[in-house]
Amino acid sequence: MMAKFSSTIANILKAHYHDFETSKRMYENSIRCHDNLYARVNLALLLEDQFKDYKAALDNYKRALELQPNDIRIILKIATMYEESFANKKKALEYFEMAGKINKEEPTIQENIKRLKK
Repeated sequence: MMAKFSSTIANILKAHYHDFETSKRMYENSIRCHDNLYARVNLALLLEDQFKDYKAALDNYKRALELQPNDIRIILKIATMYEESFANKKKALEYFEMAGKINKEEPTIQENIKRLKK
């Protein structure tokens, strides 16, 4: 679902700003003026999906989490990035467990925790 959402955001940005580099600069300028969750998450999505700059994307997701602690969507995105983009199962497990503490009932989170503990 997050991938579909990020692709939609990317398409909107490209249509509006005509190129991703301009979109990136707009979000970076927004953050310089006033660090905010919206700009951080959207910049992270753009960096991840269009620029394949996974380290910078992860840094922006982490900063977004500082701005909005316990946001399960951001936590799950970080967990997924650690697992898929960095092959770091230990860090992925740490973030999936964090998400599991917030939502103990979500079976997908519990399945990921179980899978990564093997």
